[in-house]
Amino acid sequence: MPPLPTIVCKECGYVNEAERVYCHGCGVKLDRTALLAQQQQRAATPEQIQREVKKRMTPRGTRFSKHLIMAVKVLASAAVVAAVIDMALPPEGLTGAQKGELLDIPPIDSALERLIASPAGQQLAVSETDINAYLKVRFKKVSLPYVSFLSLNHSLVNLDDNQGRLTLQWDIFGYPLYTCFTGRIAVDNAAGLAATCTGASIGRLHLHPVMLPYVAKPLPMALTSLKNEQQLLQRVGGIDIQKGRVVLHSRGAQAANSPDAKNPALAAPSGRP
Repeated sequence: MPPLPTIVCKECGYVNEAERVYCHGCGVKLDRTALLAQQQQRAATPEQIQREVKKRMTPRGTRFSKHLIMAVKVLASAAVVAAVIDMALPPEGLTGAQKGELLDIPPIDSALERLIASPAGQQLAVSETDINAYLKVRFKKVSLPYVSFLSLNHSLVNLDDNQGRLTLQWDIFGYPLYTCFTGRIAVDNAAGLAATCTGASIGRLHLHPVMLPYVAKPLPMALTSLKNEQQLLQRVGGIDIQKGRVVLHSRGAQAANSPDAKNPALAAPSGRP
C-alpha cells in the first residue's frame, strides 16, 4: 500500500497530514503546491515518467534535429509518391491510332522509294495520322529477355514545329507505361538523317538530361522492325517537321521552294486529304 501524502512545513519541518491547511507544529500556513506535484507524479504512468525524464535529459538541439529529420523524411516520401504517380500517367497531348481502331494503312515505304528515285525538287508530305496508322501495323512487339512481365507493344509519333516526339508504350504486368523522347531531326549530306534528343520523360515525369543516354538505350531494339524505313530515310535530301505533319525532300531539293509546293503524286500516300 503506497504511503499517504504529507506536507512538510518549511518553517519548522513538521510533517503534517495532507488535509491540513496550517502547520500543526507552528501554525504557519502550509504550501500545498508541493502536495499537488506529488499527486500528479503519483497519477502519471511509468511510461509517461520515462518520457518526461528522457525529455529533460535530451538537449533542445537534439530534439530539433529529430523533428527536422522527420520533416525531411516526410517531404522525401511525398516527392517519391508524386514521381510514381507522374510516371504512371500517360503523357499530355498523346494522339495516334488507338487500340481496336481500324485505319487504312498508307504505303509510306513505297512513297519514300518513289521520292528517293525522283529528280531533285520533289517533296513528300506525310501526316501524323498516317505515320501512326503505319506504325500500328509495321511496328512489331518486342519482348525483353529475362523480363517476362515487361514488353514493348506500340509506338506513336507526335509532330510539332521543328521537333517531334516518339512515344514507346510498354506493357508492365498488363498496365501501359510510356517513355517519350523529344528531339530535332536534320539531314546531313554526309551522315544522312541525324536526330538530336532534347528531352525524355517516363509518363509525365520529365527526366534530367544526364539520364538521357541511359533511357535511350532501348531505342535501337524498339526500332528493329522498321530497319527498311530507317534506311530509306537516310537517303532523303531534307526534312521539315511541322505541326501535324512532316515534309521530306528528295536529294538536292533543299534549294527548292516552300514545303507546301509538293508533288501531288507524292503528297498523300494514304489517299486521304
